Amino acid sequence: MKCYNVMVLLVDNREENAKVLQDILTESGCLIKARLGLHEA
Repeated sequence: MKCYNVMVLLVDNREENAKVLQDILTESGCLIKARLGLHEA
């Protein structure tokens, strides 16, 4: 049986932090199975 982990990230000041977060997620891309971005409407 496979085990999966779920991680939720809440980013404050999205405009300021988006670049840094994107770089971190890109570095870990081979470990990430799926990504879903939800933005406040």
